Amino acid sequence: MGGNTNCRKTCRSAWRGRAESTEKNGGMVLTLALNYSARSELVDAFRAMVSSASRNGGVEHLRIDEETVARHLYTSHLPDPDLVVRTSGEMRLSNFLLWQLAYAEIYVTATLWPDFRGMHLLEGIAEYQKRERRYGGLNHASLEHASVSHVKLNQVSLNQVSLNHGEARAQAEPAKSHR
Repeated sequence: MGGNTNCRKTCRSAWRGRAESTEKNGGMVLTLALNYSARSELVDAFRAMVSSASRNGGVEHLRIDEETVARHLYTSHLPDPDLVVRTSGEMRLSNFLLWQLAYAEIYVTATLWPDFRGMHLLEGIAEYQKRERRYGGLNHASLEHASVSHVKLNQVSLNQVSLNHGEARAQAEPAKSHR
């Protein structure tokens, strides 16, 4: 995801070749964020919505809601992350998945990105499991109708991990929609 137009031709070719050679693979999904900007992603999404509306009866018929915006994002085929692991003690999102991280839990570690290992990720997941997920609600009662399962650390299977310049995000199974 992101734009590869500013990358060298050899990089674009390698990227396209890897995508084509793995497109029929099942199981794990790897998402690379190359030259990615959440602000650019949102601008692209709104441009696509306006363009589509202009071809289908005009912009006066355009309906913009959360679902429509989400369908036009680069990550429309992926679940929103539940957990963002931020390395180096940084306390910001750095223009990374601004829309998708609306309800994500953020785990900050002082560990620098080059030193970040699987054990550090497991520490973040363990911290995540201690939290009460509210999805915008005010207290535990707001979860009465949400079907969120908490899993024990030894039962966690990582559905998705994507990395972006010192940031990691992980989706623990089972994933539930909260939109």
